Amino acid sequence: MGKIALIVLLLGLCNPGAAIDVEGNKITMDRNNGSPVVVIEVKDGEPAVITQEEAAEEATEDDEEEASES
Repeated sequence: MGKIALIVLLLGLCNPGAAIDVEGNKITMDRNNGSPVVVIEVKDGEPAVITQEEAAEEATEDDEEEASES
């Protein structure tokens, strides 16, 4: 089983009812209020927890890149 699949499985078992989103090598777990609680990014084959602020900055950068491409 891949590392991402294992992490998603463990998050799901520990947090029933939470929404877990996997996008590429990034896993985000949201609770009912929709704010990210846990963001895990797999870099070089190893999982690393990143902060909500870092995740928000990266999402903003990704949105800006997509807007400039279109």
